[in-house]
Amino acid sequence: MTLRAPGSCLAVSKNLNAHFFPTSPSSILLSLRVAQHRDHPITHSYGPCVLLGRYASTASSAPDVPTRPHPKNTLVNPPITTLPAPLFVPARKPDQGLFSYLLATGKSYLTFYKTGIKNIYANYKAARALNERLRNTQSIATRDPLRAPEAVSTGRRKGFIEDAVANKRLTRGEFQLLARNRHDMKRVPVFALMFAVFGEWLPLVVPFVPNLVPLPCRLPTQSLTETEKREKRRSQSFRELVMEPPRPEAGAEELKDEQVKHISASLGLHGRWWETVRLPPPVGLLKRRVGGRAEFLAMDDTLMRKDGGVGDLDGEELRLACEERGIDVLGKSQAELRRTLKLWMEGSRGGKGIVRLLLTRPSVWDSPVTKEKRIAL
Repeated sequence: MTLRAPGSCLAVSKNLNAHFFPTSPSSILLSLRVAQHRDHPITHSYGPCVLLGRYASTASSAPDVPTRPHPKNTLVNPPITTLPAPLFVPARKPDQGLFSYLLATGKSYLTFYKTGIKNIYANYKAARALNERLRNTQSIATRDPLRAPEAVSTGRRKGFIEDAVANKRLTRGEFQLLARNRHDMKRVPVFALMFAVFGEWLPLVVPFVPNLVPLPCRLPTQSLTETEKREKRRSQSFRELVMEPPRPEAGAEELKDEQVKHISASLGLHGRWWETVRLPPPVGLLKRRVGGRAEFLAMDDTLMRKDGGVGDLDGEELRLACEERGIDVLGKSQAELRRTLKLWMEGSRGGKGIVRLLLTRPSVWDSPVTKEKRIAL
């Protein structure tokens, strides 16, 4: 591994703003990409790795990148590029030195992050084309708020995504692609800077800033740790919740402050540091986030029913769908998760009941639902 003089590091740092904070998302992502014919010992390298020259004197090629199997139903499952690629960390050989092993391990992590960045760019291009298509085909009602019935009843103009869901011009896989791309694009500039500075040592940094990592670049250990913390926090919040759940058709605007705080904590919509410093988070902000998540889940449920149902979700997508709805996943089999998610889907029919579901445990959902009602899910 080559070492850089302080002067060269300073020169690199002066160019970081121009390199990773351009004026548009496409410029940000293009700055992370390097032409494949670039003369570099690791093939298919991407921006920060080549920019800092971290592997100028290492092995001649990168290992093959493991891939996930493609989903059987692409209508209900989003592209595999929205998920982290499998991470392959080589086992240490009996005669392998510590430095050589650490170097090989670092290369595996670097390959993982390069694949993640490549997938983020692919998702961005796909989402941009999809957004353009939806805007060009949106209904007249969303273009002219005076002709939209909901503009009169709610005072809010319907967005083109909501319009596409209502008019069945969007699949659940496409809907999730748009949501995950939006999540990732907010994190790309800072993550690109971290990748440029820390390179193969980035896995030592991300545990301290998990919310800054785009979804395709999340390590398995990071995802597991965050899930464990979220479920522990959810369990504690349920123990402290003493209020009765609202009526089934209640919306987020009817929730009491304690109920809003519980849902936000259960879904991880506000940071844990609020509990650490023992200060109440702003309820107005939390209510908007809870309302937004309830609307998102209502649209996701609608599209899931249309495009194949719970039974067509792949394993990782099943887990993510449960986590988005505040359903514990650790220690649960796929059969258990599918059964619980089907109970959720039954309780949220018609876009109502989501808030009540978020305020109760799955054991409560099971009581009024008969087997006959679940067959079609």
